[in-house]
Amino acid sequence: MNTRTAFHELLAPDIFTPEIANGLASAERQGRIKTASQPSLLLDVVRAAPALSSGQQPLLLRAMALAIATRRAVYDCIYRLLWQRSRVAQLVTADDQFARGLRSSYDPFHRLVGGAT
Repeated sequence: MNTRTAFHELLAPDIFTPEIANGLASAERQGRIKTASQPSLLLDVVRAAPALSSGQQPLLLRAMALAIATRRAVYDCIYRLLWQRSRVAQLVTADDQFARGLRSSYDPFHRLVGGAT
């Protein structure tokens, strides 16, 4: 973090945008967002998206092992391992279930946005 400007550099695996698209499609099917609003919402997210890290392939075996051990989804574990590999200060998520599910394997440097840590 640049302390002079309080700027955070955000990083996500390249599965970030497909996950957002899937979430928007699910929200539309469940009636949580208006029909046909998902394309413009997706464009808004893509415009503000964090830097995307490619090359998750080397993380897949570790992510699968962590997923089995913690009973989490492999793609959730990729986020956790990317954070660990990148050595950034904090892992930030709005996914309460993800945060609680991996809490025992976290360092103290994680933050749940919109909820308690």
